[in-house]
Amino acid sequence: MKRNPIFHSLLVLILFLTGCVPHKSIEDAALVDIAAFDLGEEEKIRGTILIRQFPQGEAGGVEEKHISAVGENVQEIHRNVERKSSKPLRMGKVSMIFYGDELAKKDISSYIDFLHRDPDIGRNVYLGVVAGNAEKLIKGEYSKTEPTGQYIKKLTEQNTTKYIPTQNLHEFLYAYYSDGMDPSLPFFQREGDEMKLAGYVFFDKKKMVYSIPFSEAFVLKLLSQDFKNGLQSIEYKDHQVVLENIGSKVKYKIKGDRNNPEFHINLNVKGMIGEIVPKDKKIYTKELEKAFEDYFTEHATQLIQEFQENNIDPLGLGEVIKNRRGNFDPDKWKEEYPDVPVKVNVSVRILEKGIAG
Repeated sequence: MKRNPIFHSLLVLILFLTGCVPHKSIEDAALVDIAAFDLGEEEKIRGTILIRQFPQGEAGGVEEKHISAVGENVQEIHRNVERKSSKPLRMGKVSMIFYGDELAKKDISSYIDFLHRDPDIGRNVYLGVVAGNAEKLIKGEYSKTEPTGQYIKKLTEQNTTKYIPTQNLHEFLYAYYSDGMDPSLPFFQREGDEMKLAGYVFFDKKKMVYSIPFSEAFVLKLLSQDFKNGLQSIEYKDHQVVLENIGSKVKYKIKGDRNNPEFHINLNVKGMIGEIVPKDKKIYTKELEKAFEDYFTEHATQLIQEFQENNIDPLGLGEVIKNRRGNFDPDKWKEEYPDVPVKVNVSVRILEKGIAG
């Protein structure tokens, strides 16, 4: 078979160039796993990073180290942290970024702009607000079997699957830059040697202005997206009844004309009864379906009213009307939004009672 001399030359050149590419080992960089930002003294910002280190000579060994620095902005903090590190920082592996609640109430716009501009930071990074000091939260040791960074990431992921709306950097940025939607984030809290999801917080673009407890986050997730998983318990006839969500769907409809819109949010939930306590009385399926419909309708309606009272739109009703009606004026919508009628229609189907009988 005759060889193509051009192909042969290109192959040799590729192999040569490949061999010349420098291979950077993870041992030669400080891999940032988690970052935390707090409001410091004199209006400066205190940043803390948790980095993973892979000591040489220890097969499979991983160490965690914290470095803190103060600066006027994120880039200055980055520079001051590197002054304390023997290795260059690498943000490509960061999984979680926290903001202390004092900073979140003040203004996080410049810290969001930094995330938006840094090409090394992936769009699947989780963001969160911390009750009190974010640095103290990431310095906690919450597990004896896995590193703190991995523990926090798993805690966030499993609760996002079941109880809180999906909210990574990509989705936060979408809401942040949208004319018809306001961003929101999960709210974390440290209690002694434990950390937990304490609720959810909402922004008027760059400032945190409102929050809800964790007990209301499941209803928020139902209003925000289609999903499976999660539990909701209610009191009914002196019983505690637990509904397991096996599939929920939400749809937004607009009625009325462009100047007088009316929203209808249709929520359909399919579930099974996981538990009834005490189990000493027969409760019929239709009764339970009606009880959960009333519960979800009441709590969803109240939640939306609170959003309107605070003039924040985390559900993106403005985005819906902009996409479907066109000719959208964000300033006019901001004035009209608190008084726009929003009706929630809930349908619950219980497919089986599970262990409840």
